[in-house]
Amino acid sequence: MATIIINEFLTFVQNKIDVLDEISITQICATNFSEIEIETGKNVLFESCGSGQRNVQRKGDDKKKKNIKDVIRLLKEVDPDMQPIFVAKDLNRLPPVTFDYIDVTRLLKEITALRAEVTDLQLKVTEEVTDLRNSLNSSAEKITSRSNAEINKSETPPPVIVPLSTQELSEGDDIVYTPTYRDIAKDGRMQQAKMICKRRVHTNENRVQERTTHDSTNLRNTSNNDEEEFKVVSYKKPRKQQNLRGTLLTSSKIQAAQSHCAIYVSRINKSVTEVDIREHIKEMGQECIGIDMLKQKRETNFNSFKVTILSSKIETFLDTGFWPVGVVYRRFRERSN
Repeated sequence: MATIIINEFLTFVQNKIDVLDEISITQICATNFSEIEIETGKNVLFESCGSGQRNVQRKGDDKKKKNIKDVIRLLKEVDPDMQPIFVAKDLNRLPPVTFDYIDVTRLLKEITALRAEVTDLQLKVTEEVTDLRNSLNSSAEKITSRSNAEINKSETPPPVIVPLSTQELSEGDDIVYTPTYRDIAKDGRMQQAKMICKRRVHTNENRVQERTTHDSTNLRNTSNNDEEEFKVVSYKKPRKQQNLRGTLLTSSKIQAAQSHCAIYVSRINKSVTEVDIREHIKEMGQECIGIDMLKQKRETNFNSFKVTILSSKIETFLDTGFWPVGVVYRRFRERSN
């Protein structure tokens, strides 16, 4: 079981060492405790857990602050389980921690750093959600186009209609139904048309049988006439032509145009302009084609720019040593509406 020692000075330091910085603890203790109390507490601490540690006797004007720093150093170096428990008999001797002892500059820096991290996290989440939405839309379009292509392939080619020759119809024949070319083109598939003709028979039974046999023979032997009567029109998708690239190296009059690309640069101070960024690029020994300030959807404490460059320079501009510390950059992607 740890030893319990009554000492207000050591009680305060032991309890506040994890929540206050060393400068704040030193200022508070130097203001509220006497030099004798501090030196006595230091000796008690070194006797309790300072085995192997040298207790330096401080002298001079900063004796009080140096003794406090020795106490803080020893409490940080010794395992908390090996330290005694310091308690206060008189609670009024424990100084309050007021706003006067807090380093406002350090606190503001921590708040600013935390705000920057939150903003950066929001920006990354927004970009990831946008990329995910675009990926889902692209996948849906591919699935739809693939389904349409499979449906078109599954459709069977329309059958060829073999009509009866108009010469086979007599003056007394009544045509009930004859499919037109408009009907065939609209439906997309040509169903075998049934032409029902009611003929007024003025001959005997033998003539009817002979005519029926003659019609059946014509239906089987009109393969050559089919091509003249009907033509199946089918749309053939034109074959995609592939681009070719020249390889001649000796020509100096004709030169290929270099492609362009863009870099997204963000987390830039509000006071920085396009001219400042262009001068920085020149100082790095490079050139750019254009610089545009991007409009933010919501108010932020920084500016973002679109830097247009040659595609051949993309590796140079994406190098980590090209941009200052804290600047966020990547290849530019157009926002989806």
